[in-house]
Parts: sequence; structure tokens; C-alpha cells
Amino acid sequence: MRTLLAGMMVLVLFSGCFGSAFRQRAEFHAAGDTDIARDKKISEALSAVTKSEPANPKAKVYIGSIPEGIEMNNNVVSVKAGYDYVIMGRFMIRQADEVFPSYDAGWKKPYCYPQRVLSVATLGVWMLVPVSWPCNVEVEGDKSFWVEQAKRTADAAGADFVVGSYVRESGDTASGVMGYLVRSMSKSKAETNPAAGEL
Repeated sequence: MRTLLAGMMVLVLFSGCFGSAFRQRAEFHAAGDTDIARDKKISEALSAVTKSEPANPKAKVYIGSIPEGIEMNNNVVSVKAGYDYVIMGRFMIRQADEVFPSYDAGWKKPYCYPQRVLSVATLGVWMLVPVSWPCNVEVEGDKSFWVEQAKRTADAAGADFVVGSYVRESGDTASGVMGYLVRSMSKSKAETNPAAGEL
């Protein structure tokens, strides 16, 4: 009996290691010729962006609007003549896939942490019980959270602004942000982040 209780305690403590902190998954595809190795390297650097990093207040995020100098025709984004912008590439950020999603805020935090403990203690069998199902789906965050993450991502890539849209938008929440990273050509290379060094 003691062995069983000790094993259960280890499982409960171990369960805290899964999904307790937000981790971003980023996908990046540079404008121009396809270079999978470069895109993968930049995607990994952008995936390392955390919510604890301060968001760059100079980075702008345009969601549902297009800034002066950028145009969109037939889902193709381009720079208008006379503007010194370069479109660095297309990106998407969302929560990283993990065994258990993170529950940073809202009703899921007090509801889902006990579900996680039960899932680990029962070796995953608890995940089949309907009351645990809301905890096993992708976590949506407040739109303001994703705007801040987009600013952090733009800063990490050396971009000046983001033109994009929310992923799976629902009211005041979304599952991520996708769009284009844009840099001003007047910005010197010394000012850009090393993560964007290959762009």
C-alpha cells in the first residue's frame, strides 16, 4: 500500500511538469526562394519567444487593417511604390502542441489542473471521461495576449510591424495570429535581431 501511495505522489508531482507554462509554436516561410533549412531555423528561433519577454512597444500589429504603403490584392500582400518596406515572410504563431495544454487564465485553470492530475494518475484513462474533454483541446487566449505575442515575434525577427489576422477567432479570444512580418528598409542591419540574420 505504501508503494502504491508513493507511486501516486510521484505521478501527482510529475504531472505539474506537463503544460504548466505557455510555449509558442511558430511557423515561418520567408518571402522569395524556398529555403526549408533557413525557414526551419527561423521558425525555431521564433518559437523560443516567451510571454515573459517584454513586448516591443515600437512593433506595430495590424489585424483587420492594412497600414499605409501595403496593399493586398487576391490574397497577395505587396508594398506600394514609393515605400521602403520589405515583406520578410509569412508566419503563424499559436500554442505549442503538448501532452496537456497550458491553463494560464480563465475557468480552465481551476477546472483542468485536477483533471491533469487524474489523467496522469490513471495513466491517461481519465482523458476518455467526458468531463475531462474541455481540458484536452487547444487553449484559446485573449486577443490582447496574441497581439503582445505578435509584437514579441516581430521584435525577435527584426520586423517593424505585423499585418495579419487571428487564428480561430471567437469573440474576444483566438488560438493564435498569422500574417506577414514587414521591415522598413531604412532600419539598419545592426538594429535587427540576430534571429533574423539570414533574411
